[in-house]
Amino acid sequence: MRMVNGVTGILMAACLISGCGESAPSRDVWEEALSAKHTGLAYLYRNDLEGAAGSFESVARLVPREPLGHANRALALLKLQDYEQAAASVDRAVDLAPEDGEVLSIKSDIVAARGDREAALGLLAHAVGLNASDVELRYKYLTEMRRLRGPELPEEDTLAELRAMLEYEPENLAVLVELNATLVRLGRSQEASTGYRRMAGLLEPVPDDIQTWLDRTLDALNRGDGTEAESSAGILGNLLVVDPAYRASRDRLGDPSQQSPPLYDFRTAPPDLPSVAADSLVDMQFVDADSAWTDGILPEEEQWTDLALADVDGDGRLDLALAGRQGLTVLRNLVDSRETVSSPWSGRDVSIPGQGDAVFRLAPGDFDNDGDMDILAAGTSSLQVYLNEGDGTYGLAQTLDPGDSPRFFTTVSRADFDHDGDLDVLTSNRGALRFYRHTEDGVFEEATSATGFLESASGAPGPNAEGVTADVVSADVVAA
Repeated sequence: MRMVNGVTGILMAACLISGCGESAPSRDVWEEALSAKHTGLAYLYRNDLEGAAGSFESVARLVPREPLGHANRALALLKLQDYEQAAASVDRAVDLAPEDGEVLSIKSDIVAARGDREAALGLLAHAVGLNASDVELRYKYLTEMRRLRGPELPEEDTLAELRAMLEYEPENLAVLVELNATLVRLGRSQEASTGYRRMAGLLEPVPDDIQTWLDRTLDALNRGDGTEAESSAGILGNLLVVDPAYRASRDRLGDPSQQSPPLYDFRTAPPDLPSVAADSLVDMQFVDADSAWTDGILPEEEQWTDLALADVDGDGRLDLALAGRQGLTVLRNLVDSRETVSSPWSGRDVSIPGQGDAVFRLAPGDFDNDGDMDILAAGTSSLQVYLNEGDGTYGLAQTLDPGDSPRFFTTVSRADFDHDGDLDVLTSNRGALRFYRHTEDGVFEEATSATGFLESASGAPGPNAEGVTADVVSADVVAA
């Protein structure tokens, strides 16, 4: 009798997992699950992770053989750092949908968060093998390979993945640009030239500034000048990132520096189930974070005047640059994107060496076209350009001449105003508007009068007596 009871218990547990003997959910049950799904997604958006986990648990209870509830509950638990429960939930989702790339991607995030990066990468490789046409999944796999392997990753492996993406999405401009840049680095001039001409076809008509640097890149490739080709290709890449077609193609690759997104669609729902149920909509609101976000990492007596988010150390995570009366401070984000903590910048107060004067405005940008993020800092009487050394540390490169009105800067802006492939600077203070052109030798020179900026801006509205705020002036007025 004891053996019979033991076997019965095992069978009952197996049925709870596999759902044996379950009848198909009714229409009413599916609509209730749909409402719970949308509630859970809304909770995720507002970062109410416990609410999200509870809502997706309801989905899993209502439709236990549908993977969405289990996978999204796992994602919420991952963000709560409950890795054991997250692993159990995602394993159930994988049992139900063993070839689903989105489900396997979430499992990879959980495995990585538990410390086994190699196994996580293997899961992504397995997912790519099952979902070869999923370009977003492939790009995440490539990004994780780069992060894990670093400089040891063979360029040939990068080329193979980029070419596979283009096989399934041949008009993805962002992938093609990355492929071309890799070919240039490898010295494959003929292949790179073919790729850049293909890129031009996707951009038709090609903007003039992009065409200029495209021609320079192709000319250098034809002459076999690898150094000039790589330099011109870098400037061309900087110009392309602001092109609408490039941005649209880049958006289709997702954000591999973040955790996998939730599943939005049911896999097993009736085909006529509506995408939104009338009672499933949830009002959204923003709420203030408490002081725990900044306690312990910022001096209480400081008065902060400006901030900017930028990846200063090239690790794929956003860092925080702060301007204040004590100077310029960069807080480096060392927290893995798969973790959730009260403040990702804890304990990493990295002040800029030699920068102790008050800073009121700042603008990050790649001012020297070397692929990392530099910083322009505007103080009470000076403008200073700090160049990134490549590891998130900075050195003062140039102090710009403030002219006859060295007073408080109300606005600083950087853009390629003269369409030559590098960033220029436009500022306004309480007395005047000033334009600094980035010259070919890498320095900034004051060129306000030479460009006709004062005449072009004299009729523009603004709060200043003799100048205007930079954002009311179009870059076209300096394209002289």
